[in-house]
Amino acid sequence: MEVKHGKWNEAQIEVFAHILKAIAHPWRVSVIAMLANGEKMNVTDIYTRLSTDQSSASHHLSILRECGVLKTYRQGKFIMYGLKDDVFSNLLDDLAKAYSKNTNPFAGLK
Repeated sequence: MEVKHGKWNEAQIEVFAHILKAIAHPWRVSVIAMLANGEKMNVTDIYTRLSTDQSSASHHLSILRECGVLKTYRQGKFIMYGLKDDVFSNLLDDLAKAYSKNTNPFAGLK
């Protein structure tokens, strides 16, 4: 028997948690924000704009790619990164809206 939690079953919730865990890093959220609106960038563009090193950028990009947030394609000698779906930039928009409604979202957290 499949257990439902609201609209979603356990398997879906596991996938959601995996994706949210992968996104839950300031650097990765920044990448999603940079790639919103269909922007495509290579690793050099990304690590330069985020003031980090290439190996760290590649590590974070692979996490986002493996969980299905990013897609890649070749453009000449470069691997270009883009969002796999607008849902990820929409998620940030929705979080920004929710945050603006609650001026202290961390109130009550210990």
